[in-house]
Amino acid sequence: MLIRIHAAIELTDMTFHPPVGVDYARLRALALLRASDLPLADIDVGAPEVSAEERDRLFEEFLASPEAGGIKSGNDEAEIASLAIDFCSDYVDGQPLRWSPVVVELFMADWLPRKVLADRGLFDAVPDALEAWVTYAGRKRGIPGWAIARTAEAIPKWTDAMIEATGDRSAADPAKQFLAAAEDAGVDLTDERALASFIAGWNARSDAA
Repeated sequence: MLIRIHAAIELTDMTFHPPVGVDYARLRALALLRASDLPLADIDVGAPEVSAEERDRLFEEFLASPEAGGIKSGNDEAEIASLAIDFCSDYVDGQPLRWSPVVVELFMADWLPRKVLADRGLFDAVPDALEAWVTYAGRKRGIPGWAIARTAEAIPKWTDAMIEATGDRSAADPAKQFLAAAEDAGVDLTDERALASFIAGWNARSDAA
C-alpha cells in the first residue's frame, strides 16, 4: 500500500494541472506521513515496462480492428493512436489499454499540448482517433459498454481545452519549447547538422543569459 500511495503522488506531481481537489496540496504531506506508518509490501507494483514490440503489436491490431474504421498507418489518426499507447505506457500505469475519463483528460488537456509539436491537423484528428482507440481498448479489456461510452463521452469535453492549450507555448515543456523555437527559426528538424548548429547557438544564448 505504501508503494502505491507514493506512486500515485509521484504521478500527480509530474502532471501539469492534475485533476485534483482544492484540498490536495494541503493534505498531500499528511497522506505521505500517514503512509509511512503502513507496512511496506515486498512486491514491486511499479508500472510494467511495455516493450517496443508489444506497442507495435497493439498498434497493428488496432489498425486491423473494426473500431479503427480503415485508419491507415502514417496518417494523423494513426499517429494519435500511437501516441495514446506511448502515453499510458510511459506516463500513466504501463497499461496502454486502460483508459478512463480522467486519463482522457490528462492526455488531451495536458500531455498532448505540452509534449507534442505538430500542426493543427494532428490535433483536429484527436477526437475521432481517440474515440476509436478507447473503444478498441475497452473491447480488448472486456469492460462493459457503458464504461466504454463514459470514457468516450469525456473526449468532446476536453477538445476545446486541448486546442487552446496547443497555442500556449508557455505551457509546453522545455523540449517542445526548444523544437518550436528551432522551427520558428526555419531549422529543418530532420537535418542533423542544422539542428546541431541551432543547439550550439541556443546553448550559447542560455549561457550568456
